Amino acid sequence: MTDLEFVVDYCTNQYGAEAEYPWDDPNFVFRHKDNKKGYLLVMPISVSKLGLKDDRIENVMNLKCDPMVLDTITRDMDGVFPGYHMNHRHWIS
Repeated sequence: MTDLEFVVDYCTNQYGAEAEYPWDDPNFVFRHKDNKKGYLLVMPISVSKLGLKDDRIENVMNLKCDPMVLDTITRDMDGVFPGYHMNHRHWIS
């Protein structure tokens, strides 16, 4: 099982959520059932957009994050960045 498959399986089984495909591309989102706000967005991007010196395309997960821990997470965890294409105070990639 890939990391992406694991995340999709976890969201589906833990929260009863289903991936939504609101755009005509491979991007998808998981939303809270009660208020329909998104908490996870997956999109393929060039990792160079995250500041890496590479042009490969990877599926990047954007996750909603508590602003109180965002700085610690992006500083202390490899592979976690301020949210690409999202509000950098509330999202990580």
